Amino acid sequence: MALFTLLNRAYDVIKNADTRARYDARNKACVALRAGVGAIVHEPDGETWAANVYLGPAFSVLYWQDAELGPTMRLGYRWLELRYVQEVLSGEEAGGWEANAASAVLVLSGQRMVPDRLVLQLASTAERDEMVAGLRQLRCDRNVLFKQRMEERRARDVNSSS
Repeated sequence: MALFTLLNRAYDVIKNADTRARYDARNKACVALRAGVGAIVHEPDGETWAANVYLGPAFSVLYWQDAELGPTMRLGYRWLELRYVQEVLSGEEAGGWEANAASAVLVLSGQRMVPDRLVLQLASTAERDEMVAGLRQLRCDRNVLFKQRMEERRARDVNSSS
């Protein structure tokens, strides 16, 4: 029965353009994060530092460490469980950024995260947009409440642009 369900879901992804786009966004972000994405981490105290960001084996943990240390996790790496992420925002959506700085900023936030916000500045707006879309879809796939919030956000965006 499980194999039939898996095949049925795969067929749904292939035949529906919207579902396929979300699947592709998720996959693109996962592949990039598995290889490592360069970013500038903005600490809550205002400090910034260059890091590489990686996605853990079960797509459940995000790791980051000093860019000079390479892809092998070394002493001092930091991490967060994606299950605690309640919002994935671009710099413009998060607010509080100068227009030029917000263009490539990605913000992950959640009440149970320590600290409660992870702010990453990526190399380009295009890269940031891919990461926002992919991480949102990854969270939607695993969390019904996150998915409901994303649908509400999309509805608000459609209503405000009308």
